[in-house]
Amino acid sequence: MHTLLKCLSIAHFAQVLEHIDYFEEKRPKELLMRRMRRFFGRAEPEKEEVAIFRGILRNIQPFKK
Repeated sequence: MHTLLKCLSIAHFAQVLEHIDYFEEKRPKELLMRRMRRFFGRAEPEKEEVAIFRGILRNIQPFKK
């Protein structure tokens, strides 16, 4: 899978986590996102799978605060 597409998905995921106020002292953003990058790296999702994931993230409502 293309590395840029993977990076965009991880960045999109981070935006959604920030939007839902997921990060806190017990779950620092840097640590969680490092682990998620490793997770995506091992998973090697296909382009279509990443598109599905991003579609799910995009539909979390309301996305605009």
